[in-house]
Amino acid sequence: MSELPEIKMKKLREIVLTTILIIFVLFALAEAIVPLLHYLGFHVGHPSVSHFGRWPLVVFYALLFGFFVLAFAFPQDRKEWRSAGLMQGFIIALYYEMYGFPLTVYVLSSYLGFNLTPSHGSGHVLAVVFTPFMNRALAEILVMMLSNLIIISAALLVYFGWRKVYYSPDKLVTDGLYKFLRHPQYLGFLMITVALLIHWPTLITLLMWPVLLFTYVKLAKKEDQYLLEKYGKLFMDYKAKTSGFIPSFR
Repeated sequence: MSELPEIKMKKLREIVLTTILIIFVLFALAEAIVPLLHYLGFHVGHPSVSHFGRWPLVVFYALLFGFFVLAFAFPQDRKEWRSAGLMQGFIIALYYEMYGFPLTVYVLSSYLGFNLTPSHGSGHVLAVVFTPFMNRALAEILVMMLSNLIIISAALLVYFGWRKVYYSPDKLVTDGLYKFLRHPQYLGFLMITVALLIHWPTLITLLMWPVLLFTYVKLAKKEDQYLLEKYGKLFMDYKAKTSGFIPSFR
């Protein structure tokens, strides 16, 4: 009988995290589809020429991405909290510039000679790069669609990686996503940061990204060491045929 409340709490947590995933994916889909609909002539919502100074949006997106990361990363020790905090800083720095103050746009245009204007479109630096080869509006749409498709893929990777371990707490998981790589959740978090850099690269987040990469690699090594001590040869055999971050389809 004592196991019943624990089972209910386990199921409740799964429902909560599944709901978070659905909300997260729906917003990413909207971010990808709405600009395309505008380009095709369908007036959805109320687009603005300048998105800067919209601080409620900075707070909203920082909370949306931050809550997603914390919900699935579920940090427990100091190192995990440090990596989660670094991820939060990355997200806040990016959305501060995307909807708050476009620091990178001003620096690039004022001091480095880039032909950028303080408009929302100038923040899509990759779209600006591709402008000589295609229509600017289409380039922005392609950049946004690519970044959000990566975000959706990453969110699913994080979710299904978490779910597999969540329902197999007392054994070494080697099937599902873990058949192809050992750290799908860490890969998913890194994919989210790459997608955000594609969407809206900033000087600060570009400097932060290598630190994030180093932090997650360290966390992965720490997790490998823990599993080696717990499962011994079973984990050694699994590690020998399964890569950490790059999917292996052997």
